[in-house]
Amino acid sequence: LFSIPCRDCHDAAAASGDREAFGAADTRFHGSLYVASKHRRLGDLWNQYEPILATLLQETVHVNTDLVESAADHDRLLGLIASGDVDAAVLELHDHLRRSADTMIATFSDGPSAS
Repeated sequence: LFSIPCRDCHDAAAASGDREAFGAADTRFHGSLYVASKHRRLGDLWNQYEPILATLLQETVHVNTDLVESAADHDRLLGLIASGDVDAAVLELHDHLRRSADTMIATFSDGPSAS
């Protein structure tokens, strides 16, 4: 269906535990999805916000994140996209985004929130 050129470096960085390389590959991975979508507006939004998102992605890899599991999450999402199962891909994407948001909140939180 489409090729994600940075998958090998993404998986290799995860396997070796190289968090810096994984963060850089993660940014390229996300950007390549927008390129593959051929959706001009999404691509424009990614280009506009990439520096901010790259910083967020680079910081979140230093949290208690299992890099191999994170790479597997991306592979699972790509598999669902390639399979054409739109409903399953959307559900997986929503779950991935929720987990990512939770990680970002934990990374940048000043401490436990008051309930």
